[in-house]
Amino acid sequence: MRPKRGHILLLAGGAIAAASFGIFTYSTVILADSLLNDNRYVISPGGSQTIKQFINQSALGAYIIGFSDAPAQVDVRLAGPSDMTLDQRRVSVSPTDPPVFEQFQIAEGGEYSLIITNPSGEAVDVAAILGYNETIIQESGLSFATLAVTFMSLLFVGIALLVAGAAITILDRRRINKMKQFGDTSDLV
Repeated sequence: MRPKRGHILLLAGGAIAAASFGIFTYSTVILADSLLNDNRYVISPGGSQTIKQFINQSALGAYIIGFSDAPAQVDVRLAGPSDMTLDQRRVSVSPTDPPVFEQFQIAEGGEYSLIITNPSGEAVDVAAILGYNETIIQESGLSFATLAVTFMSLLFVGIALLVAGAAITILDRRRINKMKQFGDTSDLV
């Protein structure tokens, strides 16, 4: 039995929707990787690295942390201008994992600090960025708007093809059943 036109549209729609998610994921990893290669720090055992950035109150803040060579574990603390802890966590990732990307609301404008501490007994190579959400993305040279439009366009095309394929499959099935009911099999393949 060869595939019918409805089945072909269903397969094409699913493939395009899956491709849109793949492109979005790949582009996000490329974006983070290009940013992190320019912001590397080697943190000695028991040591820490502080990254400071002035952030206005009207913006949305973000930080990205990634590792380069070996699996590692670090403690991350994000502090606001009054040294109040906004986020604190232990991050464990391997070089094959995507970087950690976190956004945060800005309560007040001022100097924010990202403190990365190495609790292990070996030096850790860490890449990290702290800043405005939009600025981090623009620094990479990739346009987030282009990435979002591409992802959404492909996703909508995939969904439209899935809906069209389902409709055609249902209509064809009804037509074939009516033809069989009246004994007309001349058009059936």
